[in-house]
Amino acid sequence: MRLANFKNTTQRFGLLTLVQLLTVLFPVGMYILLINRVSLEQIGQITTWQMIFVMLAGMSNFGFPQNLIPFAEKLKTSSRTTAAYWNKLLQIRSVLILFFFLLLLSFASYLPAIALFSSLLLLARLYNPTSFFYVLSQNKTLLWFHFYTKLSALAFVFFFITEHNWYVTNFWIALAEILISIPFLIHKKLAFVCTFSKVKKVMVFVKSQKKLFYLQIVNTLILSATIPFVQLCFGAQIAGESAVLEKATSLIRGVSGNLFYAILPNFKDANQLGLSKNMRNGLYKITYFTLVLFCVAVGLIVSFEGIIMQKFQGIPMMYYLLLIQIIWFPVMLSTPFQIICMKKERWNTVYLFSKIQLAVLLIGLMLLGNLFGVWGIVCAIILPELVNFLLYKNAVKK
Repeated sequence: MRLANFKNTTQRFGLLTLVQLLTVLFPVGMYILLINRVSLEQIGQITTWQMIFVMLAGMSNFGFPQNLIPFAEKLKTSSRTTAAYWNKLLQIRSVLILFFFLLLLSFASYLPAIALFSSLLLLARLYNPTSFFYVLSQNKTLLWFHFYTKLSALAFVFFFITEHNWYVTNFWIALAEILISIPFLIHKKLAFVCTFSKVKKVMVFVKSQKKLFYLQIVNTLILSATIPFVQLCFGAQIAGESAVLEKATSLIRGVSGNLFYAILPNFKDANQLGLSKNMRNGLYKITYFTLVLFCVAVGLIVSFEGIIMQKFQGIPMMYYLLLIQIIWFPVMLSTPFQIICMKKERWNTVYLFSKIQLAVLLIGLMLLGNLFGVWGIVCAIILPELVNFLLYKNAVKK
């Protein structure tokens, strides 16, 4: 395995990081906007239902984009192959999202209004093409897609959300995603020209991808279950505080994902991967870059101390945010090892590690959250990332 052409990798990483900043800074701006209009408890409920429907939508991906990674290069050169997988994904998403909607309608009388309005997020994710944009390295397209989507959502919330109708926040966020997705899909010729595969072929594909579907469910829970679980165990107030920490964690994981897709094109031959000298040199560069990002993040948090203290009076939010920055190291340094496992299609290993990570997260939230409150929740978010790094590192060495 080689980490070749570090300059090109850096350029891809830089552009993807800019994409990630847009996906996080706009939601952070939205959070600040909301905290001036609604209570922390209401923000906790907004975030909780948002994460619930993001989890359901994530499950509808049925293993995408993991199953695209081993032949990412072929997708870039074969529009026919890309179209075939896009059509399969659309069919599978449609069936699963329809099932979730029917289930939602069955229990509609027992659910709060915020849940019903938030359900539009499912429809918004039906045509969301970001999984393919990442794998195809269409980074400029991603940049503009996220910019317009997040800007539109922020504008909708700014103009239409008040303390009296806060429960429709997720509806406007979903509507922004729908309105932006359609023009991008038309431009990329992925919408309205779908040739659906025969049901029999899709079922054969589904059966062959069951392991990746289970992996998709577990990974979706890892990324989205924290806030709903915190609200369930500790209430909406704590969930509201934890939402800020979740945004910080999402930024760090997103930067790690950027590194993943920036390095991915350099892995051409999955059969000759190993911890070579080039791999170690690459890890040194990643370690150095991670240290720089960690210092920048800490510096930014400290520089905004006054604003943070003002917005969260009586809550040591700045110290929570400083502690959460520790996960920069395990999240970033595990990236090359995860690529190796996925390029070799070691899905059983990846699935096992994901289950361990999810178990550590949920047990940690329950135990440490009960013992130490929000401090314990912060530690519970950090712990599974450390475990994940050690697991992948040892797996690749073997």
